[in-house]
Amino acid sequence: MAEPRTVLITGAASGIGRALAHRYASEGARLLLVDLNDPTGTAAEVTGTAESTSTAAVDVREASATADAVTTLAAGQPIDVVVNCAGVLPPIDPVDAVSPDDFKRTIDINLTGSFNVVHAVVPHLRSGSHLALIASLGGLIAGYRYTAYSASKFGVVGLAETIRMELAQRGIQVHAICPGEVTTPMVDAEIAAGDSVQRAVKMMSGRPITAEQAADGIVTGIDSGSFFVIPSAQARVLSVITRVTPVPLRHRITDLSIRRAAKG
Repeated sequence: MAEPRTVLITGAASGIGRALAHRYASEGARLLLVDLNDPTGTAAEVTGTAESTSTAAVDVREASATADAVTTLAAGQPIDVVVNCAGVLPPIDPVDAVSPDDFKRTIDINLTGSFNVVHAVVPHLRSGSHLALIASLGGLIAGYRYTAYSASKFGVVGLAETIRMELAQRGIQVHAICPGEVTTPMVDAEIAAGDSVQRAVKMMSGRPITAEQAADGIVTGIDSGSFFVIPSAQARVLSVITRVTPVPLRHRITDLSIRRAAKG
């Protein structure tokens, strides 16, 4: 019988991170759960299905605290799967209304936080381990008024691409997870606060999927060894179309779509 996998998930208290905890628990994994907010609630939910659970409340912006938490949770054992879900979605405002503080906070959590997690976990990985960073479809395709968010998530994709080359030499697989719309508390709040143009443009990536559907797609993609994991069919199609469409034509199509949405 195979040994239970050890899986570390950041952002485990809610949204995709919480759904992933449930998904890996269903496989009997040993779960290491991290969140800025205490993830013991998620741990309690999966007690009885997971092999075991350990938790830590950590702000991934703090490099030393993140490293200390990972070392404590790993307890001298290698980690088989890491999924960094910790992230934030700032207010979606016109660029001249974006708060510099909000922009910095978004970069600090989404991008620098991803680096801090990578830096903390790599010493605990081994050949055959998986390291997955949650980026976004907004890290492959620029989002309307997503100044801070898309900038941070394009950075996460770049980080994943860069460390993939290095860690492949050690037998460690890296994955860039790029979900489209997912029904999480963070996204629900964003949609409620957005305007009609923003909502119309967002629908181009397809109907939202649930966090549970996203978790299933993410685990399947990681296990298959895919670098890019996009857990919804319409978002995958949109990403392919974006890659093969010449930039000037893509910009014209995008601009036309925004003008049409603005007219109602």
